[in-house]
Amino acid sequence: MKEKPDNFVGLDDVHETIMAESQEVRVLWDRTAKKRKFALLLAGIRKEAGLSQRDVADRAGWGKAYVSRLEGAQGGIPEIETLERFFRACGSAFGLVTGSPGAKGHFHVTHAITISGTDDMHPQVFERLEEMDLDIDTEKTPDHMLSFER
Repeated sequence: MKEKPDNFVGLDDVHETIMAESQEVRVLWDRTAKKRKFALLLAGIRKEAGLSQRDVADRAGWGKAYVSRLEGAQGGIPEIETLERFFRACGSAFGLVTGSPGAKGHFHVTHAITISGTDDMHPQVFERLEEMDLDIDTEKTPDHMLSFER
């Protein structure tokens, strides 16, 4: 692994500097936070499925530019019907889960609905999460993994 030069400035440092120097950029960054999370989620789901933006567009009946916009930080959060088509095109289930903080490091699922699934899954897979406590203690569990308890 190459050593970093003494004058190396990391991406986090650049981001912090820009945020500190420009109120306008900070406002835009904060305003687009939720859309950026959705965009990263969609791009991640697509990549995990081994699909290109063109593949998703073809499967969903969209143009590639539309998929690119869905995965971009600008614009609004996509409507449920759009998300359903995107997830179906990627061969992934899509649902909605709500809940509240439980005991320290836990999240209690109060409601869950399956919006769309895959052909080989139970039609109400998300509903099975209701009344579960999700262990989200990041000291015990990596961010990308959750454990479930009933």
